[in-house]
Formats: sequence, structure tokens, C-alpha cells
Amino acid sequence: PLTYAGVTLARAGVWGVPEARVAQALQSNPHSPRLRSQLAITAAQQGDLDGALAHVDMAARGVAAPPRRTLALWRLTVACVANKPLADGSAIDDALAPGSTRILVSEMIAFEAITERLESAACSWPDVPPMLKLGHAMLSTSTQPRSAHYVWRTRYLVARLVALSGDLAQAATVAEQAWDDSDWNAGVGVLVFQLNASLGDIAACRRVLDRLKATAGAGDRRAWAAIAKFETFVRDADSAAAQSQPPAPMPAPAAAGNARQRLGVGPGFE
Repeated sequence: PLTYAGVTLARAGVWGVPEARVAQALQSNPHSPRLRSQLAITAAQQGDLDGALAHVDMAARGVAAPPRRTLALWRLTVACVANKPLADGSAIDDALAPGSTRILVSEMIAFEAITERLESAACSWPDVPPMLKLGHAMLSTSTQPRSAHYVWRTRYLVARLVALSGDLAQAATVAEQAWDDSDWNAGVGVLVFQLNASLGDIAACRRVLDRLKATAGAGDRRAWAAIAKFETFVRDADSAAAQSQPPAPMPAPAAAGNARQRLGVGPGFE
């Protein structure tokens, strides 16, 4: 018992100090993709793009190095987080290079991080068009079923990028496909409603709202809070139509985020 107590105390001492924990992990596995990706993001958050890229390069040198597209997405992510463009476009070229037939969780997370930062204008590089091209490439080359979590969630992110590019009608179509593939995930349904509301398609909003009410989990408070706001929006639209006074259309946004602001709800993804 004394030996175990001593070992536990020593381990707790290491784990209780983040710097010591990281140093020990680097010593035992210096090329760990998971550790290097975390360190890369930390460096990027501090504005150290070169340091972040060095961590990605270390992950690439390991025996279990991530695929080429994964590494490229990591480089794009740290550049976006640091809000500094890469010196060349090789990362985008690498991300678009053929060879990947599966969307990995690390790739989807990186793609999501960039999408969210582009939506909030937290980074100005990479631009929307190349990321949209990459998203379409990830979907078109995937051999996974469309119902696979990483596939429909990537499609959901592509819909947000399409909205960000200004094509709300196409974004609604892509989001609807993601919603169907996800077996009616409430968060994706929220985006579908927001896009149709921005387009002024009240009939579509009503249809989406009915589906949301039928499929949202009883304990999903965020979904039901959004549903309550959507019901008010549709009711107001119906009231205006009954009085032969068309409701003022929601402003045509450059992204679905403007619709979310008007409706008072967030992206809603769960």
C-alpha cells in the first residue's frame, strides 16, 4: 500500500502540473499526433504560427503519422486560429490531393473549427471558396455511407459555408440533405429552418418546424427553445398574411448566422 500510495502521489504531482504532464508525454512519445495537434492549437492561439507548424511537422515524422489530408487540415486550422496566412498554398493543394476515401474525426473537427471561425470573422485565411471546394471534395471521395456521423456533419458544415458564400437556396438544399442523412438531428434542422426563414419561404419553415417538433428529443432544451422562437416567427408570418400584409422578409444574409441573430438562436448543433 505504501508503494502504491507513493506512485499515486508521484503521478498526481505530474498530472497536476500541465507543463510537467506535457513534458513527460513528449519524452515518451514525441511524435504523438494527438499531443502535437493540441500543442499546435495552443501555439496558434498565442499567435505563434511557426511554432504551431513545427508541432504539425513533428506529428508528420512519426511512425503513425496522420494522412496527408489530415496534416494539411491541421496546417490550415492553425493558420486560421493564428489569423496568419501560410507562406504558400501547399496545404490547400495537399488537402485536395486524391487518396483519402474516409472522413476522419480529426479532419471533421478541423474543418468545423475553420468553418466556425470564418462565420464569426475570427480569421481571414483561408478564404471560403477553397474551404468550400475542400468540403465538396471530402464528401465526393468518401466511401462511407451518407448516414455516417462524420459524413453528414461535414455536409452540414458545407451548407454553412455555402450560406457564407451568399447562395442561401443552395445552402438550404445541402442542409436538408444533411438533415435527412442525420436521421433528423435537431441542430441541423435548426439550420434548415434558419435558411428557409432567410429565404422568406414560410411554407418550408412550417414543414421544417413540424418535423423538428416530431423528432426533437424531449430533454433537448436548446432544440425546444429554438422551436418556441420558430413557432412565434411562423405565427407572426401567418398573422401578417391573414391581414394581407406580407411579413417583412428577413434580410438576405451573407451567411446563416444573420438569420440566427434575427431569430435569436445559435447554430443549435448537438
